[in-house]
Amino acid sequence: MKSAAPVRRRTSFIASLLAYLPFFLWSMIGAGWTLWRHPFSRWFLGGYLLIVIHALVFRRSVGGATVMAGIAGCHMMAAFALHTWLHQPIWTVPVFFAASIALLVLVRVRAASARFGSPRATRTDIRRL
Repeated sequence: MKSAAPVRRRTSFIASLLAYLPFFLWSMIGAGWTLWRHPFSRWFLGGYLLIVIHALVFRRSVGGATVMAGIAGCHMMAAFALHTWLHQPIWTVPVFFAASIALLVLVRVRAASARFGSPRATRTDIRRL
């Protein structure tokens, strides 16, 4: 008999991914607008590209932490765009940034747990001991 845990884990991953998707899309739009309108943000992009180039030269791959840092940078610039572009109140900036980072971490943790499985031992594992 199969356990219902993998199905539940997959549906919770999909639900968290769907909750994160609007934050991710706005982050890409807001980061693009910020890069276009504010030249100082290009310095952040240049610094990030140096890190990526360093990883590619010495490790020949870009790690998950580097990708997550890039997405977090997009969240930061999109939060800035909320106030400067859309003229939202200043309190929306930290609220958006905190919520988007929390959902980013949640999706990453859910993806890792769906990929590697639960750390808890199953009955068959206990019987083998």
